[in-house]
Amino acid sequence: MTTRSSERGLVPLAVVIAFTLFQVRLLWDFHQSWFEASHRTTFQILNGHPYIRAFQNRLLGPAIIEGFHAAGLSLHNSVYLFNYVFYAVQNVAMLYILRRLLAHRGDALRETLMFMGIYTFLMHHLSYPWDILELITFTVLMFLILEDLPLWAYALLALVGTVNKESSVLIGVWLVLDSFRYSGSLRLTSKARALTGAAIVLAGIGYTRWVRDLMFISSWSEAIGLDQKHTWLGGNHVELVENIRKVLALGLSPETFVTRFFTLFILGFYAYSLRRLDDLTIKLSILGLLMLATIMFAGITSETRVFLGLVPIMYFTHLHTEKMLRTRGERNGRALALEARGEPVPAAKASQ
Repeated sequence: MTTRSSERGLVPLAVVIAFTLFQVRLLWDFHQSWFEASHRTTFQILNGHPYIRAFQNRLLGPAIIEGFHAAGLSLHNSVYLFNYVFYAVQNVAMLYILRRLLAHRGDALRETLMFMGIYTFLMHHLSYPWDILELITFTVLMFLILEDLPLWAYALLALVGTVNKESSVLIGVWLVLDSFRYSGSLRLTSKARALTGAAIVLAGIGYTRWVRDLMFISSWSEAIGLDQKHTWLGGNHVELVENIRKVLALGLSPETFVTRFFTLFILGFYAYSLRRLDDLTIKLSILGLLMLATIMFAGITSETRVFLGLVPIMYFTHLHTEKMLRTRGERNGRALALEARGEPVPAAKASQ
């Protein structure tokens, strides 16, 4: 019984937690600026003095760190605890999701560790408190999608995610995408999903603009001051021309190489994925490409952390297109029960 219970999750869980401790410590030791950025942003955002206006609405991470600090921890230890806790949340959640979804549950630990390596690499340059929370948000979104959970779960995730970062409006975009069927002729299949998704998008945009206007006083950087040149887009910076230049520029400077590599890799990934033109692949690919478009429009692509939210979308798209996921019937045990009785198992739906 002990061996069986270990195989079910105790040993993989212990391994993931141990690797999380190593992961955060590694980033702490080798990238001091990574944590110093968290130090600088915490109080300044809550007090209306972020580095730029676009950071003002990203309240959730700084508020949690401030909560740890108010409980008696030093700011340094509050940042450290925040990262340990939420890296553990991300990694343990990923292990659970993969054990739930993968056709071969024994692969869950290996895939989780590989996923940890990918996003750790993306954080080598810089990371803010909202980055790990964004990764958690879109990992959970993929779980909601693949388990086909009810609309209230998406609305709750969007509510929490929007307080963290404006990219959570893509949860609403997903619901609008998912309200249509793309295989064969395009047709609306769920007005409720379309309306809920549109409401999430509009509410997210409105909330973001409202909080920035309400709370922003000035940047802590004298060079930026009131950040007035970006008020016309609610504080967003437009980096599209610069990011395109990085992709097309000759030479291999660090900035142009990073932007070119990730942009071309992502486009190549989706070109490859779309060889399987089922409904779910089409929708996930559109969602991923829309996120890439927002990154190219407003992100500084040489800061590789901006690609974090895209990682779970691409990863679960890959698992789906490579048929590494169990069908929903297998996940809830019906197919396995039929097999045990020697009865035929119904074929999976195309969208699965």
